[in-house]
Amino acid sequence: MRFRGTAFLFLLLAALAVWVYWTEIRGREARGRAEDAAGKVLPVDAADIEEISLVYPDRVLRAVRAEGGWNFVSPVGLEADAAGWDQVAANVGRVERGETVTEEPADLAQYGLDEAFVRVEVRLSDERTEEIRFGNENPAGEAHYASVASSPGVFLTAITWRGLFLKETDDLRDRTLLRFGQGDIDGIEIAPSGVVLVLEEGEWFIEGPPRLRADDSEIASFLGALRTTRATGFAEPAAGAFEIPTAEVILDDRATDQRHVLSFGRAVPEDAELVYARDASRGPVFTVGVDLRNRALSRVPLWRDKTIAAFDPDSVVSIRIERADGPALALEKSADAWALSDGRAVSDIRIQDILGAFEFQEASEVIDTPGAPAMYGLDSPRLRVVFGDGTGDVLDFHFGNEAAGGRGVYWKSTDEAAVKVVPMSVLSPFDVEEEDLVGE
Repeated sequence: MRFRGTAFLFLLLAALAVWVYWTEIRGREARGRAEDAAGKVLPVDAADIEEISLVYPDRVLRAVRAEGGWNFVSPVGLEADAAGWDQVAANVGRVERGETVTEEPADLAQYGLDEAFVRVEVRLSDERTEEIRFGNENPAGEAHYASVASSPGVFLTAITWRGLFLKETDDLRDRTLLRFGQGDIDGIEIAPSGVVLVLEEGEWFIEGPPRLRADDSEIASFLGALRTTRATGFAEPAAGAFEIPTAEVILDDRATDQRHVLSFGRAVPEDAELVYARDASRGPVFTVGVDLRNRALSRVPLWRDKTIAAFDPDSVVSIRIERADGPALALEKSADAWALSDGRAVSDIRIQDILGAFEFQEASEVIDTPGAPAMYGLDSPRLRVVFGDGTGDVLDFHFGNEAAGGRGVYWKSTDEAAVKVVPMSVLSPFDVEEEDLVGE
């Protein structure tokens, strides 16, 4: 009997919990939604809006929902900005209704509603149509008169709402400069610099001669900028604006044999910080900031891989540092411990500094066709460093003179022709004496 009583109490508590949930929690949520909807002019869900018309006294902007975005209906032939029209759709259901002015207006003209500043017409997925009309400001200048098509009454809305629907045509046009999938691109040609970049097995190269490793992050950044930079506006350029493009970028998707071409024209006469731009596959002529065009004008040094040295630090078991003005240092690794040639233990921190000197560092300049070694102080380097793995040299490199203007120090590996300018901080871990390496 005690078990049956406990079970009954448990069921009673469960039923009470369900009742509280549906009447209090869910009920409160439903009441909140109802109260929120009661304060809206048109309590519609943006996702249910299939067509929007913004009707002004002198023009009409109209778009219909399409797969993945919106299509312009008026004016015809324009590309719609999906995000812009989505925002308009979202704002329709947010407009809040204020005080009722009159239920039966004798004359809509006194409220500016006979020819409204803007009528927002929507067609919903169930084929219903709704409309909000925005008129004049009230005498206090704190609200606008408004009405809906389904009711003759006039009410007030906050001064900010009408402005959300006052749009110029260009405000709702697609400002995408070039449409492509960043991961689909495996070739880039840039004119007039003549730079040609190709992607092979996940790595970018600059076509030569000489053929060079490219800076993957720089290329990813450039492709990202091409995808995300938006036009500042639209233009009807003067004749000849694209007769000889100031720069041109061709993106190659060899898998699908598609080529995306973005041409940059002359500077906009009214603003030297803007240039004309055009996607060869589309109609609009854009204006865009000069920064993207200038980046496209960059020559090989910008695209060059600026990695100083690539090697596996864990493979290194010997380090030899030869100085132009002093004795050489020899360090050997046994098990997990490093020591000088005389057996003294070397600080782990010092070893980490040496082996990690190139990590997170880049050359500020790469000279792929250098002059004579003496030009860089590499004929008699201040330091020569050799990393070994027990079977041979992993990396053999030299530090030369300081570069002009305090840009760093000249550096060269024996296994490549290029001379690099590296930060002075790269030199510091190697420019040490025996006593610097022990006792920490």
